[in-house]
Amino acid sequence: MDNSVMSNVEIFGIAHHSPTGAFELMHRLDEVNPDVVLVEGPEDLTNMMKWMCDKEIRFPIALMSYTQTQPVRSVLYPFASYSPEIQAILWAHKNKKECAFMDLPTSVILAFDNNQVYEEDGQEPRFDVYEELEKVTGEKYEDYWDRNFETIAGTGQYQAAMKVLGNELRLLEQRDTYSFSRNLIREAYMKRVILSKIAEDKKVFCVCGAYHVNGLETNEPMTDEEVKKLPRSESNSTLMPYTYYRLSRLSGYGAGNKAPGYYEMLWQALNDNSLTENFTEKYLVAVADEHRKAGNIVSSAEVIDADLLAKALSNFRGNRIPSLIDMHDAAITAMGHGNENELIESFLRIEVKGDHIGHVPNGIGKTSVQEDFNNQLTLLRLDKYKTEVAEELTLDLREKNTVQDEGKALIDLKRSFFLCRLYVLGIHFAKPIQTAIDGSKQAKAWSERWSLQWSADVEIEIIESSLLGDSILSATSIKLKEMADAAQTIDEAARVFHLAFMCGIPQTSIYALNALSNIAVDGAAVHSIANTADVLSTIIKFGSVRKYDSSILVPLLEKLYLRYILTLEEACVCNDDGVGAVIASMNIMSNVQLSVDSLVERGETFVKLMSRISTRDDLHPKCSGYAMALLVERGEANETLLLNELSKRLSPGMPVDLGSAWFEGLASKNRYSLITRLAIWRCMSDYVEGLDEEVFKRAVVCLRRALCEFTGKEKADIAENLGEIWGINKQQAATAMVQTLSEEEQAAIAEQAKKMSDELDEFDFDDI
Repeated sequence: MDNSVMSNVEIFGIAHHSPTGAFELMHRLDEVNPDVVLVEGPEDLTNMMKWMCDKEIRFPIALMSYTQTQPVRSVLYPFASYSPEIQAILWAHKNKKECAFMDLPTSVILAFDNNQVYEEDGQEPRFDVYEELEKVTGEKYEDYWDRNFETIAGTGQYQAAMKVLGNELRLLEQRDTYSFSRNLIREAYMKRVILSKIAEDKKVFCVCGAYHVNGLETNEPMTDEEVKKLPRSESNSTLMPYTYYRLSRLSGYGAGNKAPGYYEMLWQALNDNSLTENFTEKYLVAVADEHRKAGNIVSSAEVIDADLLAKALSNFRGNRIPSLIDMHDAAITAMGHGNENELIESFLRIEVKGDHIGHVPNGIGKTSVQEDFNNQLTLLRLDKYKTEVAEELTLDLREKNTVQDEGKALIDLKRSFFLCRLYVLGIHFAKPIQTAIDGSKQAKAWSERWSLQWSADVEIEIIESSLLGDSILSATSIKLKEMADAAQTIDEAARVFHLAFMCGIPQTSIYALNALSNIAVDGAAVHSIANTADVLSTIIKFGSVRKYDSSILVPLLEKLYLRYILTLEEACVCNDDGVGAVIASMNIMSNVQLSVDSLVERGETFVKLMSRISTRDDLHPKCSGYAMALLVERGEANETLLLNELSKRLSPGMPVDLGSAWFEGLASKNRYSLITRLAIWRCMSDYVEGLDEEVFKRAVVCLRRALCEFTGKEKADIAENLGEIWGINKQQAATAMVQTLSEEEQAAIAEQAKKMSDELDEFDFDDI
């Protein structure tokens, strides 16, 4: 192609988020006064420029494009007030000039799959161009950039310097075949757009990264056939608020800068012509002010010394004015007593401004879910929590009878519904501290605690939720229905039902309940039945707090209870891997039976079941012991019954590991009740004394395991009991009980435990 056709085009190379670049660009636009301004950015997002120029916009903001199907892939284009691209767009808007993005459409960008390309090409892993540049310059790239480019505003050197930098970056990146090739594709597309404007006989001004200047000047444009071959993924786009933290390199954003707050100060100084006058003083005073707010002492003399030192360092290093590294070094020396750690927080507060959040007014470039989210924040008076500083919110879900307005009387309940819906959608604006939504058993039915914190990631999660529905409510309902359809077990379906209950969506809770009812209970494990019963009983007890009619759950709960009673004994024929789940189910179902009125009437059935299990010796002994513990807890096992069973289990004819497992199950509950019964420990003492040496070694391992969960105080109380039985000093017995074992004793126990473990590997519990 004859590149003379580009004579009516000016290509202005910039660095993304460079205040000096934005400043020089604005002056050059005034001089050239082009007909068309083309900006590096996705061509299909040009229609969003009008929103970016809205007078109510507060930077930073970001354009986001995302795929229309799961899994969601997205791409972000952030802009600060000092970004050259946004200043070019604002200039064109102000001067009523045509303005458009010229890069590949977002549908193409989202279709590129870097990993797949690498696997096919088999090329070496990519490298960081900026790391390579650091090797060449001998200093960190941010420091190199700030010192050589952000300090040359107004010198007439910016465009030439940027062209040299762009060419050097281009040479370095040619070693990364994929990245370089992808940029060639982008440049071919951009040149195609440029030539289309030239064909209209218009004076064109292009704003792009300095890296692309040479490519746009010399490379061929993309043909119609090549455009047709580009991969595409259908996408949507939105405009969202952004933060300086996310814009900074600290967040991992590759095209960011390490100090967006500092560059905002620099942008202001450039516009009020104070860069060469008092910018250094302003920065150092701001650092000193932050340091004082943190409770530190900084004198005016130290600030003056820092100012003089920064300017001296600048002269020594050949800079026109002090760069950020000059001011850092001066502040650390004069104000931080040579210790960077003293000032690091003050630097971050000034330079990153992590709590600074942009603003996009409602009705401008947002999805309906974003609009709904913001409206809900306003209606529920949660706007103040839309900050990057986490704050705790405590809710009282009970209706406030002293308030006549129903909306205000139930505002905390409505807040809970909203926050629970966000939880289900994976929108991390609200994180549960103590609520039932995450299965917390400590949470009160009428009280919840949440931690609220906004971030740019939250905005992305909200946008992704728009693929499910057009509001927070509809998206949550659809998500829950998908979860209900995917549920394979009754406890999975019960979890979905509980979430729908917590979210205050009655129709969806009925859908989940139907899914639960349709799953066959006959083959369900006892722990699944117990967990499901636990969910239903909780809602039956406390549903009124969340304005839910739970009476429809009672028949289903009764059905589950009956099924559990019929299958528990069979489930107790298990091995050590499964016994924990069975015991947990016994505890859950015991609590359920005692807490629901219709099941309280059937308590005798549960007691009879526990009585049978506690005395059977063909079940896992730990289950039998736990059943006895439940009987003791309910007052259904007198001391005679308990001692008779204990004597049977701890007898010469019973293997010591099985007897100890029964005792371990018994000791899992009501330890204080066991400790106070001296007869139990007399029985234990007699048992141990009657063992021969080899069996005693095995007993030590088993009983140590059974007693390991006891607290130090409980062990001391047991020792006092034994001291009384043996007729020795109680305090001495307690001291001996809790003292640390010697290395020899620990080694002996470990050796015996290994021996028993090897034996147990060959033991078939199905035969007991």
